[in-house]
Amino acid sequence: MLAFLFVVLQFAQAARSAAFPKQAILSQGSRDIFGGDVGWDIRLWEAVDDRVRGGKSHSKLSPSADGGVRFSGNLDITTLGGAGFASQRTRNDIKKRWDLTSFTGLEIATASNTVGKKYSLNLYTDAEQAGYPYSRVNWKYSFTPGKEAEVAEPDWSDFKPYYRGKEVEGGPPLDVGSVSSWSLMCQSYFGDQEGDFGVDVMRITAVQR
Repeated sequence: MLAFLFVVLQFAQAARSAAFPKQAILSQGSRDIFGGDVGWDIRLWEAVDDRVRGGKSHSKLSPSADGGVRFSGNLDITTLGGAGFASQRTRNDIKKRWDLTSFTGLEIATASNTVGKKYSLNLYTDAEQAGYPYSRVNWKYSFTPGKEAEVAEPDWSDFKPYYRGKEVEGGPPLDVGSVSSWSLMCQSYFGDQEGDFGVDVMRITAVQR
């Protein structure tokens, strides 16, 4: 199965540049991707929760009072036997790619993780395929924000490949030159967490460290 995934990934990487226009990010130092100088447009995001697999988790993204967004919802683990996830993802019909090769990683500025849940930021490089809903490799960085304002600082190497919630051991590194979509996720980690969640995300910024 993993060998098949690697072949698919290699084929997709060869075809990506022809399928979507790239948005080159040329400035050195830092560039806000969401929030900060560019703000948040929640119309560009949509819920992708475990309801696509018959679950009952749900999420929403709403403006927060201080200029960020609040990612919140409820994580149900009973329906799918311990599994569960809730996420907000940039919509597929945006048809945009981000070229982040000028940068070495990201900053994720958060505040007010009210119930102490663990979250992840997921990056995708392939267009969604027909068939089983939302099943494709993503590169994930997990973090647990505090109740006060703080900034997580992942490098690109901190994003690991996952497929259907499980890490792809020995999988390819993230292709930062062709990011097609982003998602904020709260998941059960197969029963480790459940219930209400909520965190304020102020900005996601590409940085050169």
